[in-house]
Amino acid sequence: MRRTCLAVLLGSLLAVTAHAQVYQWRDAEGRLTYGDQPPPGVDAVLVRTHPAAGSNARAAEAPAPAAEASDSTTLSAAERMAVAERAREREEARARACQETRNYLVALESGQRIARFNEKGEREFLDDKARFEQIERTRQTLRENCN
Repeated sequence: MRRTCLAVLLGSLLAVTAHAQVYQWRDAEGRLTYGDQPPPGVDAVLVRTHPAAGSNARAAEAPAPAAEASDSTTLSAAERMAVAERAREREEARARACQETRNYLVALESGQRIARFNEKGEREFLDDKARFEQIERTRQTLRENCN
C-alpha cells in the first residue's frame, strides 16, 4: 500500500513538472536566466512548452547552437565558455562515434564472426550476404557522418 501511494505521488509530481513552461530572460546584471515564471516587467521569451502544445514545441525547447553563437556579443564570458564547451563535447562525441564505426567496419572486413540478437533474443551470426550488406551500410554511414 505504501509503495502504491508513493508511486502515485511520484507520478503526479512528474506529470505536473512535465506540463511546466520555461521562460528565458536577462536579469538586472545582464545574465541569462531561466525559470517557469518570469519576474514582472521583464521581456521574457518562452523557450519550452508542453510537448502536446504544438508540432514544433520540440524545436522551441532550447535555443539552437547557431543562435547562441550569433548572439555572442551579448553573452557573458561564462556563457560563451559554456557554449564553446557544449560545442567541444558534441565534436568529441561525434569523433568517438566515428571511431567506433570505423572499428566496426574493420571487424566486419576482417572476416571474424559477427553475431546479433534477433527479435526473439536469440543470437544469430551474420552470413556472407548479411555481412556484405552491413559493410555497405557502415561505409555509407562513414561517408555521410565522418571525414
